[in-house]
Amino acid sequence: MDNNLTDAELRLEILRIVKENGTENQRSNPLPICEEYYKWVSKENESSPKKRKTIRKSNLSDNKE
Repeated sequence: MDNNLTDAELRLEILRIVKENGTENQRSNPLPICEEYYKWVSKENESSPKKRKTIRKSNLSDNKE
């Protein structure tokens, strides 16, 4: 099963997130911030096509040496 969103689905998901969690100003005019988020997400996808970074558990600890 392919878990990738289509372009339209991604845009709608971003809109939903902004409408649910944005500031009052963002909720009343969501398209500018949605476009910024879309560009950011799209740029991330272009720079790492279908690659995932592995985070090792040792990197997650708060141990200070």
